[in-house]
Amino acid sequence: MTMSDRYGVAIEQAGDLLRWRSPLRAELWASRFVAEFDADGGDEEAFGELLEGASGQEAALVAAALSAVGTPVRAADPGPEWLARLGDVTCESAWYGKADPYGEQVLAALTFRYRNGKEPHTVVVAIDQVNGGIAVDVAVEEPKFLDDLCLSPADPALVAGRILEAFSLLDMLLGAPVADTLPPLRALTLTRARSIPAHLANTRTQPAKDPGHPAVAQTRPTDHPAQPADAQTRPTQDPGQPVHTQTRPTGDPAHPDVPAQAPHIPPAEARSAPTDDPAGSDHAQSRPADEVAQTGGTTAGFRAPDLSEFSELADVPGAAEAYRVLVEFVGDRDLWWSPARVSAFLTVWLPREATLSREAIEAMPEVVRAWTRRVADEPAIHEQIDADAPGLAARMADESLAGLRKTLTQRRQPEE
Repeated sequence: MTMSDRYGVAIEQAGDLLRWRSPLRAELWASRFVAEFDADGGDEEAFGELLEGASGQEAALVAAALSAVGTPVRAADPGPEWLARLGDVTCESAWYGKADPYGEQVLAALTFRYRNGKEPHTVVVAIDQVNGGIAVDVAVEEPKFLDDLCLSPADPALVAGRILEAFSLLDMLLGAPVADTLPPLRALTLTRARSIPAHLANTRTQPAKDPGHPAVAQTRPTDHPAQPADAQTRPTQDPGQPVHTQTRPTGDPAHPDVPAQAPHIPPAEARSAPTDDPAGSDHAQSRPADEVAQTGGTTAGFRAPDLSEFSELADVPGAAEAYRVLVEFVGDRDLWWSPARVSAFLTVWLPREATLSREAIEAMPEVVRAWTRRVADEPAIHEQIDADAPGLAARMADESLAGLRKTLTQRRQPEE
């Protein structure tokens, strides 16, 4: 398609959008247009020059819509007054939680409304924890969509930071498979997340804890917290085949007769190559995103509960030392707690990375059980702990399993 043809299509679709007088429809159209334009290797500068020399309301809408989703261009005419509302939104609430029983995917949601009080909408991003915390799907829905989920209220700035980081990590992986619905909504999602300042005032969401905090009460109950009405199962390496949310993106605003399509989130093993750390430890994988600076340099960090909150561990010798190591392993992906991750912690990560006292090694299974009861009290996880715990002491004593850092630390200890 030539640049002239592309411009003609944009003007024709803009004519349809003018009849709707909907800022949200215009921004959704622009986000999809940017994705298609980039995929085809379009020349933004040349397209911008065509717009700058054009008059008419259609050109004005195209320019305003593209500018609202992060591609600043200008047209000769200002267009109708409602175009000034494009991008002028306020974040009303933020939500965060699991998309499946084991937290292999999490959902980060931000709800917005235009400043005139119209067109409330929620941006929901599915983040894959197993493959490093990358964004794998996006939906833009009415706020009532959250009623089908079981998410916790969260600080909007922290949720926005986590969304931006998820997209930044995705950009580091060439060709990472994602849902077909992500690219058309990428520009709008990033613009929405970047619009949120580090500290929001007058928001409806006033959480007491960070979004990942396991003690935050789930405030949108369903029959199963990880199984919304339109969820579908997908194969995983864990027993129990956790349910992964199928989000429902808004239909094409320029063609309202086309129904919205439920995206297919690829299986974990098909989305991207596994990370180098089979245990998924954040201390080894997590990297700050450049875009997080847009939210004041804050990511959606995890604040572990105090050990004193686990009354069952109060009289267990070595529990404090074991708990500190567990928190280090969990990192800021605390909602991801599956049989596979537990097994990797007990059989791979601890022998490779941790230097523990005898009391801490003996206490570790009880500490892991207490953590499991708090964050993901699933039978399959407890069964995995029972299977892997008996051999922990022997694995910790096996020097052939120790990593370089642990080996060097142990060699220095006698000198210190």
